[in-house]
Amino acid sequence: MSLTYGFCLGAEDTLYTSQQFSEAFHALVGDGICPNGTEFALTLDGGFRLTIGTGFALIHGRWMENDAPFSLTLPPSGNNADRYDAVAAKIDYTAKRGTLTVLVGIDPAALRKNPAIIRNDQEYSIILYLLHVRRGATSVIANDVEDVRADAGLCGKITPVRSIALDVLKIYDFLTSGIDAEVSRILGLAEAEIEKGQAAVNRLDAAIRNRKGVEIGDVVKSLSNPKPEEEWLLCSGGRVPAEYTELREMLGGFLPDIRHEDERFHSFIYGGPPGETETPEEPTYFPYVPDGSSAYMTADGKIYCCKR
Repeated sequence: MSLTYGFCLGAEDTLYTSQQFSEAFHALVGDGICPNGTEFALTLDGGFRLTIGTGFALIHGRWMENDAPFSLTLPPSGNNADRYDAVAAKIDYTAKRGTLTVLVGIDPAALRKNPAIIRNDQEYSIILYLLHVRRGATSVIANDVEDVRADAGLCGKITPVRSIALDVLKIYDFLTSGIDAEVSRILGLAEAEIEKGQAAVNRLDAAIRNRKGVEIGDVVKSLSNPKPEEEWLLCSGGRVPAEYTELREMLGGFLPDIRHEDERFHSFIYGGPPGETETPEEPTYFPYVPDGSSAYMTADGKIYCCKR
């Protein structure tokens, strides 16, 4: 028969086995430990002795509870090779009992790939911890222990129905009573961001409108001097003329020296309308014949000589 069903269906004298009940629970919640007690916390007691704390587990639809510390001892290490053991919660169908036990000499990689290795018609195990027993070691240390209780393939953790129910109620409340308020809140945030963005756009637009086309320090590449010529200076690396006060302060007194591969092009920097500045008097030159030099007198009366 390909289809079975229950419970309390069929003839009035229908009987159900423990396996049928267990399979129903397993299909509903799966395997794993529940948030009870210490959740089977492990303590190393020195040497190869271990203690497993209190906890509650569901194992292939069967339940197991440990309400007191449970002691385990690993077999001694070998002298030729390392070994891996596992602390497991096991259901023995033949003996009709559950226990916490040590599975000796397991292959962690193979077990992760195929947990059915430790799950068959005679027994079913979930793994709590993997233990690396090193060759010649006299004890197991914390670095040798791998906690796999959260590994859904080997063990897993079960969420209580009450927690699921609370989450469902929260979702229901959101969908039935709070969704309009939440949508309004989100739309309000979106509108606020749009307003902030529009304000930024408006500020940028105003700055663009207030710009006069060029600003002090703007540089252009051109075949000829831009107009008006007196407001643009050739980027030749020389001193900034005194009448361009703002540009002089901006550049620290010297024009940039910009050269191009195509010598027909030059770079010009905007200095703005030149301001008024005091024009120094031209020095007076006069010949100084005796030694073949020339000399000149400045406006302050100082005389300077130079070779021709």
